[in-house]
Amino acid sequence: MAIYFKERFKKIRKAKDLTQEQLADVFMVSPQAVSRWETGAAYPDIELLPSIAAYFGISVDQLLGVDAIKDKERAKEIWAEIKENLNKGYLAEAVAQTRKAVREFPNDYEMQTTLAMLVMQKGEHEGDKELQKQHRLEALAISERILEHCTDEAIRSQVLSRLPRMYKKIGDMEKAIATAKKLPDYNSSSDIAFTMIYEGEELFTQLKKNVHSFSSALMYSLKQLAYYEYENKFASPERIQLLEQAAKVYDIVFTDGDYGLAHGNMQEIYFHLACDYCCAKDTENALDCLEKAAFHAIAFDNHGDLKIHTSLAVRGTPNNGISITPYTHTHAQRLLDDISEGFATIKETQRFKNVIAQLQENAKL
Repeated sequence: MAIYFKERFKKIRKAKDLTQEQLADVFMVSPQAVSRWETGAAYPDIELLPSIAAYFGISVDQLLGVDAIKDKERAKEIWAEIKENLNKGYLAEAVAQTRKAVREFPNDYEMQTTLAMLVMQKGEHEGDKELQKQHRLEALAISERILEHCTDEAIRSQVLSRLPRMYKKIGDMEKAIATAKKLPDYNSSSDIAFTMIYEGEELFTQLKKNVHSFSSALMYSLKQLAYYEYENKFASPERIQLLEQAAKVYDIVFTDGDYGLAHGNMQEIYFHLACDYCCAKDTENALDCLEKAAFHAIAFDNHGDLKIHTSLAVRGTPNNGISITPYTHTHAQRLLDDISEGFATIKETQRFKNVIAQLQENAKL
């Protein structure tokens, strides 16, 4: 508990606009003693703690930071509950939990950032256009409020990076472009800068983080290029090639098969490839991709034990992202829903039936 005393003491002293010398006179100690209290080099005698607390009009527990410890533990519990619900697909429950957490911890800007993200995500899955608009406007208002009051640069950068898309969603392209222009490009990012100044273990850690982050960005860009550049060109060689390249990015990085949350993206890519090959009447490749989609769906539903990646290029990086999906069931069930229509040319094959049986079995778990 003592590690919080120095922070709390210094914060209260400054809030009351008192100098170290003034407090030294009050408590009949040297200014150097007060200075050591604030640096953590030393602490007041235990008999003096009630007097200090009384002088500031707080309890000894508050002075020692016991409340801060309890808050940290409580926040940790809430985060665990939110992530658990998100990974299960319980988006509405996660939003409700995060709203409650923000009311409980109104100065926790990380929690507010998460709320903005989840509210935006919930809006994307609303069938009612008016509700969708309300969610988007709420997420935007939360984000703008964070930027107005939060001084944590990491949180501000995170919020700022999401604002352009939020503005676009409400139809304000002028603000979307203006906000995007404020963000650094790839070569100006802190992740690149750190690789130029770090050495030894810090450098290795940063490089692995970059591989993890930039491979995801590359995969996403290839996937989106396939979807939008060739949106109405199903089964075209170009679309298929881009989707296969997107899958290969993750295959190259996660050589141990430790995809973690990336299983979700792999499931999506292989499902679309299966659709394209089916349209092209390429039965063999369609079945291959459908089997891979099923593998990744089932693996996603069972990836919970993976905490740290083991593959060489990303070894030691955490698998600590959040999976957000509008479904209230497993990814196996999600894939079953997706393939319930279509695949007429292969649905009578034994391999297709095997995929369905596997998914049905795992969707129940």
